[in-house]
Amino acid sequence: MNPLQPPPTPADVKETGRIDAFSDGVFAIVITLLAFNLQVPSPAQADEVGLLTLLAQQWPAYLALIVSFALIGIMWVNHHRMFQFIGRTDQTIKYLNLLLLFSITLVPFTARLVGEYIQQRDATIAAVIYGLGALFIAICYNLLWQHLLRHRELFLATVDRGFFEGTTQAYWIGLGGYTVAVLAAFVNVPLSMGIHLALAIYFALPLRVRRRG
Repeated sequence: MNPLQPPPTPADVKETGRIDAFSDGVFAIVITLLAFNLQVPSPAQADEVGLLTLLAQQWPAYLALIVSFALIGIMWVNHHRMFQFIGRTDQTIKYLNLLLLFSITLVPFTARLVGEYIQQRDATIAAVIYGLGALFIAICYNLLWQHLLRHRELFLATVDRGFFEGTTQAYWIGLGGYTVAVLAAFVNVPLSMGIHLALAIYFALPLRVRRRG
């Protein structure tokens, strides 16, 4: 432990835990809402073309669900990982975390939008909006992280330099990657969605693996 940095008090630990627990609840609700984008075909429709055909026709909704579930799931993992190393909080962290949670709550809407329009004339617009939503999340993460970097006394003294460097690098890659996904949507919508999925896989990797890459 760093002797210049006193350990967090029980009140500090409780406050940090409350923020983490509240955030977990928001993530859980949002990720559950994604499933509501899937529609159950009516028996009357199934009698005409068959249930399997109707279910297969919903593949855009399945794609949006998979990509968005991966997006929110990995965002939750990284959020939880971040707060594991925070020993104290301040008012700015609370407000920036609320902004981050707000950006997360937009995902069910953007996911449904891209699922509904990916085969339509306005597929590009839907994919751009989806990408902007993901980029907004990345911006919120960076705002929170940059505040923490300016106030490293809020971290536990046991956090090493590698964590700061690796997390900073990953968040900058996220900003760049989601910007590329937005631009790619103007050229090819499936390519844009593929970039989103690739970024989710990248952020799912352990920090030490990402740094080695």
